[in-house]
Amino acid sequence: MKDKRHYLSACTVNDECIYAFGGFFGSTEQEINDSIEMFDVEKNIWQVLSVRMKNPLWACSALAISPTEIILIGGKNTNRNGEVHLFNVNTKSWKSLHSMNQLRVSHKSFLY
Repeated sequence: MKDKRHYLSACTVNDECIYAFGGFFGSTEQEINDSIEMFDVEKNIWQVLSVRMKNPLWACSALAISPTEIILIGGKNTNRNGEVHLFNVNTKSWKSLHSMNQLRVSHKSFLY
């Protein structure tokens, strides 16, 4: 990885790439990262994407829901967060979805 990160969120897409979102990079939770990195498994390289997260977050949950889409759920910046965002890996664009009824931080998500 190019950026130092604690409590990042990551997921795989199509067994080809690993996407890493956010986290914090300093010794305190106030230094929050909003960058996205992608690891290309075949080429064995990390790449920092030019697009940023909607909001800097750490301890959110990242879940690939299709070959082109990742959902980012909850997390924390200065407060707990209940937002849900959809990231399109092809267009590198974000779409906001409905927020959760309860705020979540340091949680996991599964697609079954």
